[in-house]
This record gives sequence, structure tokens and C-alpha cells, in this order.
Amino acid sequence: MINITTMWIDKYFELMFSSKKRNIKLAHELKNNHFPNSLYKYKYFDDNNHTLDLLKTDLIFLSKASTLNDPYEGEIFYDKDILYDYYFYKEILPNFFKKAKL
Repeated sequence: MINITTMWIDKYFELMFSSKKRNIKLAHELKNNHFPNSLYKYKYFDDNNHTLDLLKTDLIFLSKASTLNDPYEGEIFYDKDILYDYYFYKEILPNFFKKAKL
């Protein structure tokens, strides 16, 4: 039996990591199209009322990345060519010429 809800995850990993069909841009589009509308964090009420304080002040609690048990949680993916093209040609180079008055 095929789980339709996770089929996109297999396709995401294929696009993200396969040397034959690697396409980071499509992988990100696929992931973004399947993001849930809401995220939930289950947290117990402790004796020091930390959880209640978070609710009262509209804050959220985030764990340190080193304590997470999911190896992909919090991982950042980027395409160095896109970053280079964008930042170098659209930000760094024009600012250099402007400041150098060339």
C-alpha cells in the first residue's frame, strides 16, 4: 500500500540529493507547497510556570539545534550559484561601483 501523503517526501529527497535528478529549486517548491497551515508544539506545564509565561507573553520556545533528534530539522539548504548571482551581481558589485564612484 502506498501512502499518498508521503509520496512527495520521496520526490523531495530525490530532487534534493540524487546526483542524476538533482534540482534544488524544484525540491524547495515541492516542500513549500506541502507545508502545513499550522504547526503545533506540545509542551507540558512545569512547576515554574514557564509554559504559562510563554502563553501570556505570546512567545514561543525553541530548542537548541544540538538537542534535536531529527537530523533534518533546522537544516538550511541553499544553492550557492543562486546566492552568488543574486548577492554578487545585484548587491555587492553595484554597491562597490557606487562607493568607488566608477
